[in-house]
Amino acid sequence: MPARLAAVLFLCSAAMFAQGLASVNKVYVWPMQSSFDQYLAQELARQGAFRIVVDPKDADAILTERIDESFLEQVTEMFAEPEPEPEAAESDDVAAKVPAVGESIEGGGIKMRQTRSTFGRSKGNLFLVNVKNRSVIWSTYLKEFDRAPDRLNERARDVVERLRKESGTSD
Repeated sequence: MPARLAAVLFLCSAAMFAQGLASVNKVYVWPMQSSFDQYLAQELARQGAFRIVVDPKDADAILTERIDESFLEQVTEMFAEPEPEPEAAESDDVAAKVPAVGESIEGGGIKMRQTRSTFGRSKGNLFLVNVKNRSVIWSTYLKEFDRAPDRLNERARDVVERLRKESGTSD
């Protein structure tokens, strides 16, 4: 009986996985190390796997090499609902706090956003992330990730072929 339950759960998760990929039409390729994003975008467009968009706000999913706190913060900020405009009295107060071009912001109560360390950067991992619910709908690992241009092009081709095969769009 446990084997049947495991088989049913596997089939259900596989169906949900395929459905997640099937809902993706437009993909934004997040900037990656060694300009791998450019190779992926070119290959995705060449094979017609997805429509590549240059504005992440137009995408159904984002292809990225890392999923960390910094990525989540950037995506959340990018897709945040616009804040209502402040009332006139508040806007004058806000404008007074914003430094003019060339002025220092130190001591003015304005905090600069901290950048995160890239120490844990990806080494061959790729993730397709649904922009609506921030879930990973596809991932792969590229063993022995070589950064030479010809190898990056080959790896991009491999990734797109894997993606198309798993989404059921391969020829």
